[in-house]
Amino acid sequence: MTTPSQSDQISIRDKDIRVRRGGSFFFEKESSGSNPSPQEYPRDNFSPSHKGHAGRNIGIIVVTILTILLLLGTIGYYYSPNVTTSTNLTSTTLVVTTTSASSIGQQFPSFQSANPDFNNGKATVSYPANYSTLANYSLSLINKDRAGFGLSSVIQSPIESGQQHADYMSYFGYFSHWDTQGYKPYMRYTMLGGTGSVDENVALDYCMNSSDVGNNSSEVIPVPCTILSVENALNDSEWQMMYNDFACCNNGHRENILNPMHNRVSIGVAYNTSSDEVLFVEDFENHYINSINVTCPSCQTTTIRGNMIGAVDLTPWPQPTQSGSLITVYYDPLPINISVSSLNLPCGSASELNCTNPYSGAYGSGTFLGEVFGPCPQGYTCSNQLQGGGAAIYATTWQTSGSSFDIQFSLSSLVQQDGNGVYTLYLYPNNSNHTLTSFSVFVGS
Repeated sequence: MTTPSQSDQISIRDKDIRVRRGGSFFFEKESSGSNPSPQEYPRDNFSPSHKGHAGRNIGIIVVTILTILLLLGTIGYYYSPNVTTSTNLTSTTLVVTTTSASSIGQQFPSFQSANPDFNNGKATVSYPANYSTLANYSLSLINKDRAGFGLSSVIQSPIESGQQHADYMSYFGYFSHWDTQGYKPYMRYTMLGGTGSVDENVALDYCMNSSDVGNNSSEVIPVPCTILSVENALNDSEWQMMYNDFACCNNGHRENILNPMHNRVSIGVAYNTSSDEVLFVEDFENHYINSINVTCPSCQTTTIRGNMIGAVDLTPWPQPTQSGSLITVYYDPLPINISVSSLNLPCGSASELNCTNPYSGAYGSGTFLGEVFGPCPQGYTCSNQLQGGGAAIYATTWQTSGSSFDIQFSLSSLVQQDGNGVYTLYLYPNNSNHTLTSFSVFVGS
């Protein structure tokens, strides 16, 4: 995401014309090809390609979780006593702002969210006036774009990660995939109860007239925020991500919108009636696991149990065909506070994939640590190192029965190696490069 220079803030034609902020989409480019065997170059060698998108007057950030990343915790005696995580817990407090506005032309009341900080894994989520109208409109734009390419519709997710992040950016006054507590999208998604895999798009635009929607002009004339002018901003943001995304972000936002595996989206909308800015968040989900429980009290035995939705093949790897389901593990240090000024620093590059400020462009999945396979077959000697680098871990249990699954393995060697942190588990089904989970385990927090 780039920030306009001071000279760009006001157009020479009209002091009320504002230049769109260069945006950043952060998105993961899916790897191609079938699952490699541990002796080949597994998924760890596919470098994540998160992409940023720049809009004309809008700032767009897309984040798609790239290759599976797992964040592991620290060494044994540093473990938090509450590392056991269940996504069945309610992690949000709902605040709804109501309005008496009856006309789509009537100016909105100001929207100020409650403090959206996470506290003990929970956050307050605030909704602006007419959120349902705006979210349904956004969903119609997304599904129209998907239908144009023969893709199935996504439904609105009950997970509140999209709105929580829109609240966060609006409340603290910045634009980024990170928040001031240092959390990335997949971490927030896990804490808010997400059981699938998430890829985020974020856009910043202005309340506008319909004549400013969907063109490549570098300028937009903001108007007072009403239902119609906010919808125009959402329409323009979606259009920019779909059709003006290549130069800045190598079409990362577009590919996120058109990912055939996505089946849900968490939508966030926040607006500022003083600046006429509109923040738009799309947290796309691969929601194929209805419930999941991950326990890692010492990570000597990490257990993942859950129930799948639909026909998902979790037959593990290795097997004679050298194809199968696996888990990749990525690591991030424990999040630390980030100042608003750091989050608002300019990208420093024409491409949001090459920002010099780490918080202005695409986000990554952390550091690759290794991959988890099915139990080592009897009679085989299985290497504990991947050929391309990273640990090869073999589950002690990998069972599926109908829609349920039970996977147990040890992450203790990784925790001893990397210490406290966030270990994110990406579960791949058999014969697929799309992830089913982006589940973050916080160790030592």
